[in-house]
Amino acid sequence: MSYFEASVGLGVLYNFTNRARAIIRVGGLYYINGNSKLQDNNNNFSSFGTNLNLETILFGLEFKI
Repeated sequence: MSYFEASVGLGVLYNFTNRARAIIRVGGLYYINGNSKLQDNNNNFSSFGTNLNLETILFGLEFKI
């Protein structure tokens, strides 16, 4: 089996100062394309979707040192 996967996350950065900022990121969009070879069958597949749920929410702080 071989496949290619690409995804894009959605988020916001907010600068408090030049040295500190907050990050909020939620899920995003994904695309998967590939093929699998089971016995003598060659099956191509592709999938496009979104992943927005409570598990994919990220809150963070960044500080420059």
